[in-house]
Amino acid sequence: MAAPPGKVLLIGWDAADWKIIRPLLERGCMPHLKSLIDGGVAGNVTSLQPMLSPMLWTSIATGKRPDRHGIHGFTEPRPDGEGIRAVASTSRTCKAIWNILSQTGRRTHCVNWYASHPAEPINGVSVSNRFAVIPPGPGLAWPIAEGAVHPTDVCDALAPVRVRPEELDASMLLPFVPDAAKVDQARDKRLLALAVILAEAATTHGAITWCVEHRPWDFAAVLYNGIDQFCHLFMQYHPPRRDGVSEEDFALYHGVVAAAYRFHDMMLGRLIELAGADATIMLVSDHGYRIDRAAAAAAHEGPRTLESLSREHRAQGICVLRGPRVQRGQTLQGASLLDVTPTLLALMSVPIGADMDGRPWVEFLHLDAAPESVISWETIDAGEPSAGQHPPALRESPAESLEAVRHLIELGYVDPPEDDVRRAIERTLEQNKYNLARSLMDARQPTHAIALFEELLRRHPEHVGYATSLFEAHFSVGRISDARRVAETMWSRGYRGPLVNLALGAVAIAQRRIDTALEYLKDAERATPDQPSVYVLIGRAYLRLQEWKQAQRAFETALQLDGDSETAWDGLASAQLGRGDAARAAEHALHAVGLRSDYPEGHYHLGVALAQLGRAQEAAEALRRCLSIQPHMLAAYGRLIDLYEGPLLDHAAARRCRQQTQQIMLERRLRRRAPAAPSTTPAASATSSPPDGHPPAG
Repeated sequence: MAAPPGKVLLIGWDAADWKIIRPLLERGCMPHLKSLIDGGVAGNVTSLQPMLSPMLWTSIATGKRPDRHGIHGFTEPRPDGEGIRAVASTSRTCKAIWNILSQTGRRTHCVNWYASHPAEPINGVSVSNRFAVIPPGPGLAWPIAEGAVHPTDVCDALAPVRVRPEELDASMLLPFVPDAAKVDQARDKRLLALAVILAEAATTHGAITWCVEHRPWDFAAVLYNGIDQFCHLFMQYHPPRRDGVSEEDFALYHGVVAAAYRFHDMMLGRLIELAGADATIMLVSDHGYRIDRAAAAAAHEGPRTLESLSREHRAQGICVLRGPRVQRGQTLQGASLLDVTPTLLALMSVPIGADMDGRPWVEFLHLDAAPESVISWETIDAGEPSAGQHPPALRESPAESLEAVRHLIELGYVDPPEDDVRRAIERTLEQNKYNLARSLMDARQPTHAIALFEELLRRHPEHVGYATSLFEAHFSVGRISDARRVAETMWSRGYRGPLVNLALGAVAIAQRRIDTALEYLKDAERATPDQPSVYVLIGRAYLRLQEWKQAQRAFETALQLDGDSETAWDGLASAQLGRGDAARAAEHALHAVGLRSDYPEGHYHLGVALAQLGRAQEAAEALRRCLSIQPHMLAAYGRLIDLYEGPLLDHAAARRCRQQTQQIMLERRLRRRAPAAPSTTPAASATSSPPDGHPPAG
């Protein structure tokens, strides 16, 4: 018998990463997190692209991707057209979990979630991400921003929990920087930045602890974004000392990141105590944080930009789940951050929206029955009780919007607005459109992304990022000639970076011009020997040549540079299949899908390896999973047919697979016969030679 639904607490740690946590757990430095892990399930949770916090945390809270929830960046144009503002809760186009739970009568609190200002009128207390923002200087007035708290009658009670940086004494900073007295604060502002992050985290903690201690609740959610901020500023000093970091800086700041995690563990302990022994607690991060050479390079490459900050993120975040309805001692596998809301709804016996992109982790839960579902919570009228959403006409004051943008500028998340307001708005719209297109690529909707990339590239034909993204989109749907045209256009415009060689190499691989591909890829390798994507493509070229040892060596090099590359693990699985080692191939393919559960090639090679090992039922399951992600992969249908007609003896299933295969082949023939639509991509002539270097191969 499953336990009845009880209180559920969702805790977000922005950018928390197991690679940093595990050594701290081994040293006994995070006892409260260890108690959660020991009493429940824990593992990786796969992030989404692009790894930008407002988009990701909104996906966590809705179970939907950005193209469906409406949050596409850190900022957006103000509704009055007079500038830009921090992205607002009024821009979210679907219900978050706190809206759904409010609508079902649950008492719900939400504190400091991204894109939560103005605070929504939910059935409980809502404290927006504007509440903890520190005033721009010591001693300045710090009124609670209008709309930062719902209901407003708790503002007086919450005001005292806020912490100013100047209120932190030396004893509070010394655990982070023991030699803080040696810092010349007139020259070195890092200690002040640390104090600001610490004060904001303490303010967030004060707000959530007041809510769960003084107001009744069934569900509460809180987001601590301090780990991400600490890492962006201080990860370059985390041991071991990296090239470019002085001995003086390393001695001062090497312990900051570890201290930040220990501080968060202390706050976690208080929340566990307040929630009670019978509460279900989920701790999750939106992504991890790189501690490898790629992160160090991004941290030193010049001015901090949105792109450089996101490159420091790792696609594997953390998740821990403990409660009376949760199994113990299991490793969470195949989890996506899109699964968080469906899983929490299942735990609270609330129907899951069939239009949500995630799934509940039922294999780790003790439930009386399968979770119920509704077509969509968006089609269910609020009625009574209310879902706690804002009326569409709600707007916020320009002054408050600019204050929030100022804070994002100080954190390095957005560029300072330009004097030309119109241009600033245009840049914001373009950046958000680019983010949306990248999100569509991540959702395996490349044809929708292509139109956005082409529009952006028409406006900015010199933009390498737009051109590279368009190349990837064309390439992913098999439009090899269009992909090649984009790469050659980059070359004709004078861009000589390794990205062009990678692109042309990928095209040559697809066209089976392997020697030409290797020539391009080796040029890219000489230019960027620390890029794992170069070695992945080199490995794929050797796979086409059936040079299995060479392919294996290339993929292993890629993994030395980035051990979290699912494409490299999958390539290694393919190389081991070529060498006849199905057992190792299965291990590598499992590693690939463990890193990214929606990676179809990994499931395919896992199915092939398991079939060779005689594990037919498991092989069929892996191949079916592959086809659920990539439903037009003919090779997977072929392998399934072999299994159904062979060891599984399911001739009806084999017949269905053959029918599906014939339908796919017919659709492909019809597409080939249809007249091609003219490309809107600017292109160089395919017959022209580049001004220098070797030309694109014919």
